[in-house]
Amino acid sequence: MLALLLSNSIWKDDELTVTYREPFDIIAKTATTQRALAPTGSGDSDPRTLWLRL
Repeated sequence: MLALLLSNSIWKDDELTVTYREPFDIIAKTATTQRALAPTGSGDSDPRTLWLRL
């Protein structure tokens, strides 16, 4: 299952960094952006608007 989602992963300095395959990379970017905007209350709460900008 991970081979389907990830194209690369690196474990360095006790931190896992992953690179997602398409289209999962867009989903990950949207989730990260949504989390960053949520606490500030800025922007639209609808995550679809983030997808349209990509």
